[in-house]
Amino acid sequence: YNTYNQYLETMQNARAQQEAEKREREKWANREGGAALKETIDEGRNYIKTIKAANDALPEEEISEKLEQLEQVTTKIFDYVELHPEKLPGIRKFMSYYMPITLKLVTAYQRFDQHGTNTSEIEDTKLEIKGTLDTINKAYQNLLKKLMQADILDVSSDISALETILAQEGLTEDEITDKRR
Repeated sequence: YNTYNQYLETMQNARAQQEAEKREREKWANREGGAALKETIDEGRNYIKTIKAANDALPEEEISEKLEQLEQVTTKIFDYVELHPEKLPGIRKFMSYYMPITLKLVTAYQRFDQHGTNTSEIEDTKLEIKGTLDTINKAYQNLLKKLMQADILDVSSDISALETILAQEGLTEDEITDKRR
């Protein structure tokens, strides 16, 4: 009886896994440019995993904070592009140039750190990489803002329009509550 229940549970889990995979395939297939978008998002998620693995391997707090920030902003970029596929062309250079070089720097830092030989040259290089990570984080945050710029402007103009209409209708004045008293 117990073995049979385990069998049923295993079959149910396998069906659920197949359904989830099917839904994932359909999610991407039904989107315009879905294949290219999925490929980019998957590649981006792999970059993030690599950054996270390097961060987990490095005990030093300062580099860890920089890598955490890098991980967060990079995740936000890929999440945003996944929700707004029309922004995919806006991250081509980011994907083909910036991310690979960033990962190269992160893995180099990790390699230097693991070797344990702290020659002045290695220490200088590690320091330089740390400084560059600050620049990279700022640049990636600016890229995210640039991707979101149209949305930011849309929301700002919606707010202005709503405030203007509410004021014209007399709905924002305190007089309404004063008259009721």
